[in-house]
Amino acid sequence: MVDTLYLGYTDYAPKPHTRITCVAQASGGMWKKVDDLSAVLPPLGKVFAVNLSWAKSHQPLALNTTPNPRDVDEDKDRLIVDQAYALRQVLDFRDSGMEAARYALIEKGILRAAPYSSDVIVALSDSLCAVLALSPDPITGRLVASAGTVKLYEFNSEVFRGDRFDDQYLEVPGLTVGNFQEEVQWYLDQDLLDLLLKRLKKFDEEGPTKAERERIISVLNRSKALAKEEPEWTAFSAWLDGFGSRANEYLEGAEMAASELAKLSPVREELDHLRERAKLELKNELEPEVRKEIERDLSELYDKWDQVEAELEEKLGELEAARSEGSEISKTFDALNRQLTQELAALNESLGEAIDPDSDDARGLVERFREALGDSGSLIQPDDHSVPPWARVRNVNASKIVDFAEFSGRLMSECRRAGLSENDMMALDIGLRSGALTLLPQQSAEIFLPIYAESATGGELVRQALGPGLLGLDDLWQDPVRRSLTGFARSWNHALRDNSRFYLVWLDGLQRTPIDVWLPSLVGVLGSPGRPKNLLVVTSLGEPLLDPDRVWPELKGATVPLAPSITGLRPARLLSSAQGQRPEQTLVSANDSVSFDRDQLMDFLADIKDSVSSVAQSVEVSLYLAANSLYASSDRSPGEVLKQVEESRMKGREWLESIFEG
Repeated sequence: MVDTLYLGYTDYAPKPHTRITCVAQASGGMWKKVDDLSAVLPPLGKVFAVNLSWAKSHQPLALNTTPNPRDVDEDKDRLIVDQAYALRQVLDFRDSGMEAARYALIEKGILRAAPYSSDVIVALSDSLCAVLALSPDPITGRLVASAGTVKLYEFNSEVFRGDRFDDQYLEVPGLTVGNFQEEVQWYLDQDLLDLLLKRLKKFDEEGPTKAERERIISVLNRSKALAKEEPEWTAFSAWLDGFGSRANEYLEGAEMAASELAKLSPVREELDHLRERAKLELKNELEPEVRKEIERDLSELYDKWDQVEAELEEKLGELEAARSEGSEISKTFDALNRQLTQELAALNESLGEAIDPDSDDARGLVERFREALGDSGSLIQPDDHSVPPWARVRNVNASKIVDFAEFSGRLMSECRRAGLSENDMMALDIGLRSGALTLLPQQSAEIFLPIYAESATGGELVRQALGPGLLGLDDLWQDPVRRSLTGFARSWNHALRDNSRFYLVWLDGLQRTPIDVWLPSLVGVLGSPGRPKNLLVVTSLGEPLLDPDRVWPELKGATVPLAPSITGLRPARLLSSAQGQRPEQTLVSANDSVSFDRDQLMDFLADIKDSVSSVAQSVEVSLYLAANSLYASSDRSPGEVLKQVEESRMKGREWLESIFEG
């Protein structure tokens, strides 16, 4: 067939003429849908059928065309149907094989075929097919083929590479089905089994019966073995593989029927009644005997149980007495401990007044005291009155130790009580715990740092005044005039000895120093591995600058400048302080281990890589880890926490620029 074939649907039932709307075009053995065929089937993609009385309304047809012999206008039927063909559905059994196709079409049947067509084309391989006529099964209503001789033809599998219509593959007339090849016999399962058993008689005179389930299965297994050896049994080989598994379904029919009957309400109720009656009879008959045997076997255990209960009551009485005694001892110990702490504090004051703490006599006296007190000897720490009170590292062991979660809630509560911004305090906390040097305006430091210290370090805040004599990093460690350790050095040493808590150092008055001479070294040391992780360092900056020309260009990127708002202060905290009412002081634990999501951190680094310098990147990573340790949760990432405090940080950068660039 050389003419172009089109696939279309009749617009209405032929009278006997009709029009056919075409939706696809044949291409090398397959159908390809085309949205608009008006160019090749003018003017509307339709073809007029002069006499098509056998077709039905909306029936799929294949057709070729010829020019309309009548003289018509351009907007009328310019093409008419030359030949039209009813289309058959093509079923794909290429992967399943001939036996599966036989069972599906003869035994089981299919639900539907192409509209107005009782024939189907069954693809058995890429090159072989069968053409079968279908009719409704009177019992199931499914479409089945008749058993008997089946003709096989050449097959063009290109049809499966084309489009489907109503979820079906339709043949391309003249191309899908080719020349006749051979004939095969398709039988029903029961006919094949009957034929098989007749042929088996020459090998097994006894033969199987319906009641012998295992016997039938063994017969089938023996038949499969013979089918591989006997040439005349070749037709049975494929069928035996499928029927062997289906035989179980036939033989289990009675069991399935019984199961379904048991699901019916009257039957189920009767069965339940019988089961309960049988259970009750067994219980009444067996329970007394079982009870007697158990009681006989357990009589010795009952005696031991009573003995153990008596001993337990006696031990519980002894335990209660011991608890009472322990409670009294604990109260006495707590009272002694408080008294010891008070006495030692007074002793430290007295020792500091009486002698030079660094002298040999003083050190020997302290060592003797410590040896005499044993474990409590560590509390002997004479106050060095040569060091200003605000620069001393005090013993705050009596403060309550809290974890990160409790610390965060207490810190935010104190902010609301004082009228300070929670975001500003959160930014300060993240900056301090990041390990970077945090910068505050002088007035903000005076207000924020004492409040922060009450929650984080038990109220301890070491304040070291800076001056123009600070010319190097060593001057920050040892007073260049008195040659004594500074508050910064003492805090560093205490942080190394006790890593369970944080130590807060306030470097007061950055503006009074030549900043670019010593500050870069301090920032480098604070970022080094040797710096105690529990040492929090903050510096305050006021105006005017001692030397405006001594400016470090990297100051804004290498530190964390903040400019907290203090415009909303409330008097409640000031009144409480005036009346001697101080809030509970707490120590936040520095040992809480914190994990972080490595992929999230890498994404954060990628986001800031092009926007900040390499020095500032290190600071941003430190801030990210500090935010993750306390404020991040399953609901928000550390990056989102940093966005929350970004306004506080932006104000800090603007404040710093106004001082050095204004």
